[in-house]
Amino acid sequence: GAERIVFMKLMVQWFNRRGRLFVACGLLCLSGWTWRVAGATNFAIRYNVRGWQTDEGLPHNSVNAVAQTPDGYLWVGTREGLARFDGVRFTVLDEKVSPFLKQIWVSALLVTRDGSLWIGTENSGVARLKDGVFTHFLNSQGLPGKLIQCLTETRDGVLWVGGDGG
Repeated sequence: GAERIVFMKLMVQWFNRRGRLFVACGLLCLSGWTWRVAGATNFAIRYNVRGWQTDEGLPHNSVNAVAQTPDGYLWVGTREGLARFDGVRFTVLDEKVSPFLKQIWVSALLVTRDGSLWIGTENSGVARLKDGVFTHFLNSQGLPGKLIQCLTETRDGVLWVGGDGG
């Protein structure tokens, strides 16, 4: 009713002033409430939440990075490897797919404009997955150490890699 609309407006104003509008909207949406926007339209927002564990295909319960490639797959980097998620199940990529993937601890993932998936690790440098082919990059090719902490792409397409060595 009207009291719910007033309450929602007050909550949004309070959270917005404190820079927490995103959190507030997320919590309100997850609650499944129905509210009016501009007094004209009803919106019913409902979400289903599902969790996955290691016994359902996830290599490890500690997820360090997530990225989505243009083909729609979600890629999940964990302490014990890389997994691809199709919306229903996880497929673990391991050393059978590429020697690079043997016992890696994924610390960063990035999808670049050309659709490549870049994989930063805590112990094996960086790899790029492009068109189903892995290319592995090591310190001898200019990486700033084996521990890769972040990956980013500039507006002009330059890849920056941050690691324990700079």
